[in-house]
Amino acid sequence: MLSREIRQFIAVVESKSINSASQRLNVSQPSVSKTLQNLEYELGVQLFERSIRGVNLTAEGEILYEHALKLLEEEGQALVEIKRLKEIKNRNQITIGAGHAWSTVLLPKILAEYQKNNNHIFINIRYGSVTTLWNELVKDEITLMLGAEPNYQKLQKPIRYRGLLPLSQIVYAYKSHPIFKSEKPVKDLTKYQWISWGNETYDNNGVKEFCIRNQIQNPVYALETTSIYLGIQLTVQGEYIIRLPSMMKKILQGHEIYPVKVEPLISYTTGVLFKESTLTNRSVAHLYENIVSSAEQLRDSDL
Repeated sequence: MLSREIRQFIAVVESKSINSASQRLNVSQPSVSKTLQNLEYELGVQLFERSIRGVNLTAEGEILYEHALKLLEEEGQALVEIKRLKEIKNRNQITIGAGHAWSTVLLPKILAEYQKNNNHIFINIRYGSVTTLWNELVKDEITLMLGAEPNYQKLQKPIRYRGLLPLSQIVYAYKSHPIFKSEKPVKDLTKYQWISWGNETYDNNGVKEFCIRNQIQNPVYALETTSIYLGIQLTVQGEYIIRLPSMMKKILQGHEIYPVKVEPLISYTTGVLFKESTLTNRSVAHLYENIVSSAEQLRDSDL
């Protein structure tokens, strides 16, 4: 917060009179005069030229006034930001962890519908896999985690997992990719550059197992990204191979990206992970029910 001296200094400059400034501030005139004298003494310069008509800034006073206005503006911006954060913290907040499939296929519709009747709830989305966000779930930094069951780690109370959808990791390419003309697409898969989706150990292990089963070399990754949009655009523009869940098949078809005719890299179940106490919150329980219902509807359709 700006000091009392600076606030009174600004008021005197804008009022061009100590008397007017004192009335504006509801402070006695002698008190304002004393404040200005102390400020000038502290800085070792004269800030005002005084006359019977009022006060005018000196060159030194102009410099102080210029910077004082900047400080006042920054203080105002800081208070607005603090108020905004306070409002967010005072609202109910749900933090969701989700990867590609959930964040592109199901969550947009689920959250839009949910907040129509729950606009007091602040939703925070954290992108990542169960592997990368596991510690945040354990530390209560994530309310609901959507993704594959962590078969690499034995689940223990209070964390619970509810499987919702059977999925597969599928290999995709753009419609004009040479792989679609190959007579042996499995053998030719690793001749082309792949796109990696970051540090997703579970999926990367699936690729390795696929290569071992089919006795082919591990793929060469051209680049790594966590942006699904960038990955899709790269696949359209270049001869890349990408791997994504079967849930995303229809979305990818809209970009003319199609499955390569090979077996799935890996099959698994995706669902929701949460702490037992989480569902005692009505807002969280309501969202959880919406997620389960939407997943069941999708499961009954063509994935």
